Amino acid sequence: MNRILCSTRTLRLLVCALIFQAAQSSTAADITMDQIEEKIRKTDRPEAPDFDGALAWINAEKPLTIADLKGKIVLLDFWTFG
Repeated sequence: MNRILCSTRTLRLLVCALIFQAAQSSTAADITMDQIEEKIRKTDRPEAPDFDGALAWINAEKPLTIADLKGKIVLLDFWTFG
């Protein structure tokens, strides 16, 4: 599990570095946002699972689905009392 998380973080850092480098280079005009998005789509990563089994939603009008969040930046904070 840790190896998967590590490789996912590494992949995200690599993609961010590529985007930053493209934005800083003098040939940034040659690289379009579509090309960057295509590179991100080609990466090997698992699909996010739906949020099944949630008992309550805080600050949400209705239960959220992955489809509702597509294209948005999401921060998930899981916690429990123990």
